[in-house]
Amino acid sequence: MAARCTAALARLGTWPPQADELRARSILPEAEYQALKAVCRAEAGEGDLGIAQLRELSDASALAAGELILLLERNAGPDTAIREAEQQAARWQYPPLQIQYVDLLGSNGRFADAGAYIDRAIPDTTLPADVRVNLCAWYATRQARQGRLAAAAATARLGLAVAADTNLAWQLVIILYNDGNLSEARIALNRYRLEPGTEEEMRLWMQLHVGVDVPASAARVMTGLTGRLPDGEFRDAIIAMLIREATLARYRDTYPSDLLATIAQLEAATVGRPGTALRIDPGDDAQLRAALEQQAPDLAEYQQLVTRVQLGTAPMADIGNLVGQRYGTVLLQRAAGVVPAADVDAGFRAAGEDAAQQAVAAGTCAVDLSSLYLLGLLSGDDRLRIRSALPAAAVIVSRSAVSDAQLTRDRVRNLSAATYTASLAPDGSIRRSALSAEEKELLITQAEALKAAASSARSRHLATTAGAAADAITVAQDSELPLWCDDNALRQRARQAGVIAFSLLDLITVLHARGDTFDLPETYCCLASQYVADLPLDADNIARLADASNWEPGPAHTALARPGWWSQRDAGWEGDWLQVATQARHHSAQALITITIAAITGALAHVRPSYATQRYQQIAVQALLACYDARLPSPDGFLDELARHARGGLAPDPRYILKALITTLAERGLADPVTPAIRLLPGIELSV
Repeated sequence: MAARCTAALARLGTWPPQADELRARSILPEAEYQALKAVCRAEAGEGDLGIAQLRELSDASALAAGELILLLERNAGPDTAIREAEQQAARWQYPPLQIQYVDLLGSNGRFADAGAYIDRAIPDTTLPADVRVNLCAWYATRQARQGRLAAAAATARLGLAVAADTNLAWQLVIILYNDGNLSEARIALNRYRLEPGTEEEMRLWMQLHVGVDVPASAARVMTGLTGRLPDGEFRDAIIAMLIREATLARYRDTYPSDLLATIAQLEAATVGRPGTALRIDPGDDAQLRAALEQQAPDLAEYQQLVTRVQLGTAPMADIGNLVGQRYGTVLLQRAAGVVPAADVDAGFRAAGEDAAQQAVAAGTCAVDLSSLYLLGLLSGDDRLRIRSALPAAAVIVSRSAVSDAQLTRDRVRNLSAATYTASLAPDGSIRRSALSAEEKELLITQAEALKAAASSARSRHLATTAGAAADAITVAQDSELPLWCDDNALRQRARQAGVIAFSLLDLITVLHARGDTFDLPETYCCLASQYVADLPLDADNIARLADASNWEPGPAHTALARPGWWSQRDAGWEGDWLQVATQARHHSAQALITITIAAITGALAHVRPSYATQRYQQIAVQALLACYDARLPSPDGFLDELARHARGGLAPDPRYILKALITTLAERGLADPVTPAIRLLPGIELSV
């Protein structure tokens, strides 16, 4: 410390008497003593003599060379200092002097020169390895500060190819993590066998193991961390993660018994601590209900929001904000029941196709998590066709979207480890539900696909973040690129903010028009089977979806129950509906009832209220015609069952339906339309 103080005072032009004592005790080496003496002389008013003395000393002392450069920068200007630094760096090949040289270049606006110098130095095997590694570390740091994260990672890798260096390896991991390349960051952790030392490294190490399988070797590192950390939320979170991973490992028999025993000891020692998520005894209903009541949103507010999302007037991410879940989790678990992705309005469709055309022409765009989710639902060939037009490395996501996808994957792992999930029913009772093994596997697959898609895109840091969904709009604004977004409400918000935006449907339409070989009915059915709403499904598509679910309520019914299906076919809907209803009746009487209820729901939401009863009657008549065409009777109590599910006052008088059926049969040319009509509606009198 005394030697450091001596150096500081010398640079202020004051020579402390203790310096001579330090020299006599060999605490201050002779070369350093003489160099600091010259610095003090220069700073005390004899600048030229001090610089001359340092220049002479620099022939034998790298320290004197460094001090000479500093003095020249202050007294003669940066250009003189840079010239001197270049000469001294070449002479000494000493890492501090190399860094001092490139630092001077970088701080004086000559970053390109610094980069060129380093590019020449890295392959120069005549330079010591530590010099080249240190230069790479310097360059990677500056590139990262400039936001050139991919270039910074490449520089760090060059340095590590010269020689192994723990600090540079950690620097590479941090750069990759900040760039959203989480899988590459994990690979670097393993390749360079990095174990966390500082708390910052511990947190980064843990973040890179969120949402992925944790092998036994990594779990042992985590148990080691719990022994080094004090009690607190961070340590509790590590233990909670270990408990979950041990649960999953028991299913697969992947952890040795000693590791499971260690984790069990940690679990026993931390029961009741808030950070381990073990606050509640799952068998204590009173405690469980109290916790659910504390966490659950207002049910009325929640239902209103879900309805708005279904109508396309609120973005899906708002559900996550209300219930404290990630955007990706809302997408995967379909909190709104559907994914309202496609515009129905012709004007919006035209605007979306124009935006998609611009994105395809540029080969790049900004992208929202909703679109990456839908991309993962497509067949492999369709996904490749999209990626051919918009490669993963060419689309841009916010860094918050990458984190959201990673934490969504972690949430899905929690669900995989859970025996059941609990929620409050409207009556206040506890509703327990369990996912099947198939449902868990599907969620894991979709979460992994979402995380992989987000991580493979180019990520962009924002100065401030408002969440993955809102950040997608900001990224598009900053990049001046179209936004690919498959959330109707969010897409309209983007357009209001001056961002042109398009949906997956718009993109497929544009690519198909240019000649890409999409099987559109197959593609639409693939998406609709995952409850992507308002796609242009024809009668064959609807019947195919219904067949896939054995005509039980499912994607086909959901499609018909939305006004979008009906608004796409204002004219000619009768033929499509008759075709669907006929196939439903061929399947069973109950199939016709359920599909007709769905049709009435969607059609009445589409038409003006003054036409609601009329449309109800038309749909019912077409359903009865389907029975006639199928040569089967109408379902028992058919009209009563429809009326039971209709809003009050909308169901027409059955006698009006009978008369309309007779008229329709007569229009088909039947000589006696009355008899088959009465046979289809037994017990209804003809007179009104």
